[in-house]
Amino acid sequence: MRSFPLFSRAATRTRLTGGNIPYLFRQKGMISVNGSTLRPGGLSLTASAVEICGFERGAAILDAGCGFGMTGRYLRDVHGLAVTGLDTDSAMLQAAGEKESPKGEGITYCQGRLPALGFAEKSFNGIFCECVLSQLDDKAACLEEFARVLQPAGMLVITDLYVPMCYTGMIRGLTQGANEETCLSGALSMVELIRLIDENGFQIEFMEDYTPLLKQLYGHMIFEPGVTAAQPVLSAAADAFRKGRLKPGYCIIIARRYS
Repeated sequence: MRSFPLFSRAATRTRLTGGNIPYLFRQKGMISVNGSTLRPGGLSLTASAVEICGFERGAAILDAGCGFGMTGRYLRDVHGLAVTGLDTDSAMLQAAGEKESPKGEGITYCQGRLPALGFAEKSFNGIFCECVLSQLDDKAACLEEFARVLQPAGMLVITDLYVPMCYTGMIRGLTQGANEETCLSGALSMVELIRLIDENGFQIEFMEDYTPLLKQLYGHMIFEPGVTAAQPVLSAAADAFRKGRLKPGYCIIIARRYS
């Protein structure tokens, strides 16, 4: 394992460029802004995570919340990893499968709802959970399941939003009673997120802030016709973000399962 800083500011780095549940970020307007990776920064953070984790070719990887399968195809095609894509949305899984050739190998898609994982213990060498954890009600149970299905010393890659402690009440106020979920709905403070990961079977080895990617995405959303205007939750969040009353961050966390 290479030595990396526990936390740093991504602004100083130059190597990166920028269903069943009606999640807002999966709707057509958001996809037009965010692309099929459905998260800030696209595959750039995924690429960094593979480098940091040092997965060997053929390693078994779970893409938890795989969406359209962009991460899985990247991990297979570029790094030779064996990927299982899990998602709750059957339509997205179907779309992911349709992008595979008839002889496509190295990716298996299955439908399921986190935190439950229908896999045997120690099934995977690594798990990618990108912009998913903040949307789950029982995050602790999800992390416990991740630890169960990972090999000892297996790696967990999380990219997600976080919010300063003083803004958590505002998040609840913006999302209370909403019919649609956003990644902000269940975002934790950084302290809460670190504690949750640490208490459920993992040791954090690498963290890095990528809030500039989130700001870039919010800027695109503000100017995309029909996105914020048609979605009250996102509109309110974008307005609060613009006026400096809401300052969420975006980060990558890589943790190792305790042996």
